[in-house]
Amino acid sequence: MEHFYKEHGVWHKKIDKIVWDKEIMGVMEHISRRTPRSKIEVKDTALVWHYRNVDIWLADLRVTQLINALINPCSRHNLQIMKGTRLWK
Repeated sequence: MEHFYKEHGVWHKKIDKIVWDKEIMGVMEHISRRTPRSKIEVKDTALVWHYRNVDIWLADLRVTQLINALINPCSRHNLQIMKGTRLWK
């Protein structure tokens, strides 16, 4: 049985959390621990890194580090990196 979710009017295949929990969560936790006032939110279909309370210069540095660290694991698992307003998922 396959599971789907709807986001912005489009149906998507549900992500298997086991795929990203270990590797991708580890990267996000590492960045979050090194970034005061940031946090990770675990959703049903995404991990979200919130950094709206982080100093801008540090946020810019960590965003670059996070994207560089996530590109390969996300590509391998066919996952997307999406930018929000002072958050990444």
